[in-house]
Amino acid sequence: MAEFSGGIRISTTNQWDKYSLVLKCYEDSYSVENNTSRIYWWVGIRSNTQYYGFNSVPQQHFKVVVNGTTVHDKDHTLSCGVGQTVGVADGYTTVSHDADGSKTISVSAKFSCSSTLTYAPQDGSCSGNVALTTIPRATSPSIDKPSLDCGSVIKISGTSASSKFSHKVYVTWNGTKTQIGTIASGTTSPSFSYTIPTDWEKNLPNTTSGIATFILETISGSTSIGSKSVNATIKVRSGTVPNIGTVSTSDTNSICAGIGQYVQSQSRLKFSIATSGSQGSTITSISTKFEGQTYTESSFTTGIINSSGTLSYTITVTDSRGRSATKSGSVTVSAYSPPSLTNVSAKRANSSYVVDEASGTYALLHFKVGFTSLSNKNVTSFYIQYRTSGASSWTKINSWDNNYTLEQDYKAGNLFTSATGSYEVAFGVKDKFMNAYSWQIFTVAPTYTLINFGKDGKSLTFFGQDANNANQLTVNGKLQTNDLVITNKICHEHEIADNGNSNAYYKLCRIKIGGYYANYPIEICYFQRGSKTITKLNILFDSINTTDPNLNKFTYFGHCIGAFIVKASTSTWDVYVKKSEAWDSVGFIYWSCKDTNIALNVVGSSESTVPNGYTKAINYEANTMFPVGAVYLTYNDNNPGNFLGGTWVRFGEGRTLIGQGTGNDGSTSMTFATNSSGGKYNHNHTINTRFSAWQPYSNGVGLKYTQGESVLNNPITSSDSSTIQPYITVYFWRRTA
Repeated sequence: MAEFSGGIRISTTNQWDKYSLVLKCYEDSYSVENNTSRIYWWVGIRSNTQYYGFNSVPQQHFKVVVNGTTVHDKDHTLSCGVGQTVGVADGYTTVSHDADGSKTISVSAKFSCSSTLTYAPQDGSCSGNVALTTIPRATSPSIDKPSLDCGSVIKISGTSASSKFSHKVYVTWNGTKTQIGTIASGTTSPSFSYTIPTDWEKNLPNTTSGIATFILETISGSTSIGSKSVNATIKVRSGTVPNIGTVSTSDTNSICAGIGQYVQSQSRLKFSIATSGSQGSTITSISTKFEGQTYTESSFTTGIINSSGTLSYTITVTDSRGRSATKSGSVTVSAYSPPSLTNVSAKRANSSYVVDEASGTYALLHFKVGFTSLSNKNVTSFYIQYRTSGASSWTKINSWDNNYTLEQDYKAGNLFTSATGSYEVAFGVKDKFMNAYSWQIFTVAPTYTLINFGKDGKSLTFFGQDANNANQLTVNGKLQTNDLVITNKICHEHEIADNGNSNAYYKLCRIKIGGYYANYPIEICYFQRGSKTITKLNILFDSINTTDPNLNKFTYFGHCIGAFIVKASTSTWDVYVKKSEAWDSVGFIYWSCKDTNIALNVVGSSESTVPNGYTKAINYEANTMFPVGAVYLTYNDNNPGNFLGGTWVRFGEGRTLIGQGTGNDGSTSMTFATNSSGGKYNHNHTINTRFSAWQPYSNGVGLKYTQGESVLNNPITSSDSSTIQPYITVYFWRRTA
């Protein structure tokens, strides 16, 4: 309760301190719903001394004003004894609060008296301010999720000052305020649940989140009391990523398109990729990885496809939000190699087609032709024609269409009728991807000639017709000399080139054993593009009385990418060479063997695999230096079999090596058995302790110190300590085969 007072003047003496005007005021109660308070007021007069008082003085006027409203304005006849306080009037009044619920009121009282009695009070006043209770008004909202995805539910709630209040719920998003709900009165715990629209994501095209403001308006009756708000972070759903639609591929090579296949080394693929942003985003980048290349457009054409089989691609798109999506797929590419024409020859023969270079007039042709069938959709042609050397026109011998594999000794008939003239035989291959034939032309010399010069005078051939290869000496037979000096290089006739064929091996040659083998080694020398040196192979068969011996050793000298020998049939062995890459080439230099029962034919075909049962050549020097049981130490984790040959296994991981046998360190001997192991990484020690003790004398009087008489065997064990010597880690390998 607030109390205010002021002095009252006495007319005869003009004194102010003898009487006081007293005003009391307090807040009796308040209404949340009405935003009002009920104010109690009281007014009276007080004698301040033991000497002044009055009795039945009429015409005493009291006026009381509360918050600008006069609540009392009347005359009274009063008596007031000395030292007394006399109440004159009291009452209640209602005051409205400000909109925010706060209120401070002013109160005042005035006194006047028209009595002329001696020492009667004449006039006075008092005033003051009273701060009222702040009445709760607008409800403060809270949310259960300060951060949530579009499509999720958020709950807005609060504690209302009155159950009679109702509420309206609004949200401000993307600059627009929208009412989203109403909460009826009848509760002091208003709440409202709202599902965040997924369409809001469209308002976030370049970011993954935004701020929404939720507003709770408090209403009393039909009057808005006020509004309060709270913010929430609204996020784009993690699954809202850019879209990769249909991926279409087509072949820009009309021939491949015509046969309905993507073809190795022929096709170029055109990719068309449908992409789009999601929920308002836009595509900012696209990347497609295919055959080791990266393309950054939605529509592009690849280079020529180099591989075959199922080829995968991966597409990645990124949108304006920084979100990415990936899609993988594959295309099937048919394997293809250009037509191959190998082992081609044209020789004179007799009417029985036995080779007769001296007098034969019949044509014995040999060839091996290979085409890629592409499921029998590749249109192919193999064509043979001939003419007299120098003639302008050709005569067809034969042709084969769509015959994808062809190898034979072809008996062409009595074509080489002139004994003194030479002939040219042309072998041609063509398939659907070629505009013209690819020819190999062979010259058939006149019947036997001991020495023949080339027509330009720059070449020489013994035992046959010269082919006019400038700067070349050709010997169609054996060459025997006591001394051979070569100042430039050995010229080889058989070079095998694959022009990008994906097959991994060449069949270099075939060895046939035509009689009892006499235990002579066979040496084969060849070069290979990319090899560090020429390679010499040495083959030795078991020395037994048979025409079909088993293989004894297969070794190599120099650098060898990989050589293999496998038994093809009885008395017949094939030698294969591993290619270093698709465009590899191998040149057969020479072969040598003293045994006349050994025959060798250069094959030069491209093969995808080596048949089962093969033996791989091993390095002769390495095999001598590192026989079975040898140990190899290295810093590198590279199996020695990769470069020394043989079979090697890792051993001794985490261990050191020690010599087999009995050793002595000067005081102790130890024996280490073959292939034994032992030792520990850690070791501890155990000792026994001896204690002396005090014991009573036998008569029970006193104690004596019995050193050594009382023994307690208490083992004490030390903690583990390392026994590992300083070390450097290497790899141990042991040859097992």
